[in-house]
Amino acid sequence: MEDCFLIACSNNDINVISYLAKNSEIYINSETSKGANYLLYACAENINLSVVQYLIEVLKVDKNHKDIYGLNCLMYACQCR
Repeated sequence: MEDCFLIACSNNDINVISYLAKNSEIYINSETSKGANYLLYACAENINLSVVQYLIEVLKVDKNHKDIYGLNCLMYACQCR
């Protein structure tokens, strides 16, 4: 289920993210093998500020988290396509 949540964070649908967060047991602070969390994926893969805002304000994902390379969510957002 966490893979579904990761994909949802990479897309622009806040409704899917909200549904998965409320109806499944997601460990919100999980990381990939390279240290990326859901917020980093959201910042890197989409331009929907409401997704990022929801992750930080509602789900309380750590906004200061850094991956194994020392990159944080702002750095990921700056690299967003």
